Amino acid sequence: MTHIKLDDGFFEHPKAIRAGRDGRDMYIVGLCYCGSGLTDGFIPDGALVILGAKCGVTKVKQAAAANVQAGLWEIVEGGFRVHDYLEHQTSSEKVRAERDAARERMQRRRSPEVRPNIERSSPEVRIPETETETVNEHTPSPLPPVVRVDDQPIPMRPMSREDRWAEKLQLFDAYCRGVGIKPGSAEMESKRQLAYVELDPVVGTITAEKLEEMAGWTLRDWQAAAIPKTPKIANVLQNESEYDRWVAAGRPDQARQPKRGSARAPTPRTDPVLDRLKQIAEGEE
Repeated sequence: MTHIKLDDGFFEHPKAIRAGRDGRDMYIVGLCYCGSGLTDGFIPDGALVILGAKCGVTKVKQAAAANVQAGLWEIVEGGFRVHDYLEHQTSSEKVRAERDAARERMQRRRSPEVRPNIERSSPEVRIPETETETVNEHTPSPLPPVVRVDDQPIPMRPMSREDRWAEKLQLFDAYCRGVGIKPGSAEMESKRQLAYVELDPVVGTITAEKLEEMAGWTLRDWQAAAIPKTPKIANVLQNESEYDRWVAAGRPDQARQPKRGSARAPTPRTDPVLDRLKQIAEGEE
């Protein structure tokens, strides 16, 4: 999760005043777009409608022009760029480095081998070297319970806020790859906020690799059932038990039968009157 910086005197700044209400709203929501998408201040033309929908601005082109005239945005190839964005906001390179560091912390915490036998380690986590150092059987275990996902032990430890967001980003990217949503597309941005809410209950209990395969498996199932839309993350997660059975069966290639209630090809209807008239016409010929 990233944060944007906004000066507390922004609304009194001459540029903000010249941009007008719609321009200011588009500017602020544009900062949020750049921060969440790690675009380093770039706003594509296709994102204007999304920004307008988020802040309630209908005349997005006029608001964008007002921001350009006020000096808040600059016109670049393919869209706009927030003026002096990197002088006030965190760069995408730094954000990715912090997320990589958080990801490494999670991987170390999840690994069952992270029990260093060094002198600086506390007795609770140090591997006993002699029988006298063996922990008494009545001493509570310092490790939390372990659940297994795809035969990989994952300790259920409390996660920091930064780690949870890094995990959500991994899972969301895996879902998008599974259902074929292109990175940076309008569809991806429209699903991002709802996806974070739907992913919150499963953070730490499912791997990105499994979610990606589950998403692709669900998409193929929906296509076989002639459902003309992309499955949401909630649709993917609710099929986990059935997906596990599919994996246990060796991942058969044949498409499954459409579920009850799924969209099917329409059955041609017959009209007895028209059929009778057709028979009469054919008989007369």
